[in-house]
Amino acid sequence: FFDEAELAGFHSWLDVGAGNGELLKAVQQAEPRINATGLETNEMKIKGAAKHGLTVVNRDLGGIRERYDVVSFMNVLSHVACPIGFYRALARLLVADGCLFMCTGNAADLEDPDQNPSKSYSLPDHVVFGGLRHSVQLMEQA
Repeated sequence: FFDEAELAGFHSWLDVGAGNGELLKAVQQAEPRINATGLETNEMKIKGAAKHGLTVVNRDLGGIRERYDVVSFMNVLSHVACPIGFYRALARLLVADGCLFMCTGNAADLEDPDQNPSKSYSLPDHVVFGGLRHSVQLMEQA
């Protein structure tokens, strides 16, 4: 998702909703000099990340004073009560010209409404939460 030159320019990375730290591990393997930290509310996942030598903590976004070159989140928006406020909080954590790296389900942009998996009750909501258009609108409002 980033080339070597881009990664080499990053010094700090915050992954929100880090889970067991899979993304943090990949980041640190690709560029060990990056100071990568994760936020997670699930204590079992925090302990799992610690077993792999990863820094994952349970902290509130509003209490963080540090600034990061990269703030990431993957499949978190469906768990957020106020997406606009969430984007505002993330923007506050970025250094000037920092990078917001996100991943979320994108079934909302399917052209054929009959292909939209939201019609199936067997799929989790974060698979269909939103697409590029929705994400851009939320960021613009933030």
